[in-house]
Amino acid sequence: MFGGFIPFAATEAAREAAGDPRPSLAARYGSLVDWRDALAAAMQRAVAERVLLQEDADRVLERAAASWTIFDAV
Repeated sequence: MFGGFIPFAATEAAREAAGDPRPSLAARYGSLVDWRDALAAAMQRAVAERVLLQEDADRVLERAAASWTIFDAV
């Protein structure tokens, strides 16, 4: 009902130490800037396809950096 998630490891070293078979955030996106760019592109596609309001996309992008920091700390 409330959801949950298992965060990706921040680095490949952390991923290997945890025995997680999934690629780390660093392997997936490289950096915060690359991740934010990919997120912004996805938000713009969703707005263009009319499945997301621009104001909601803006809200997601505003909080993106804080989300990366949270995932990086976990």
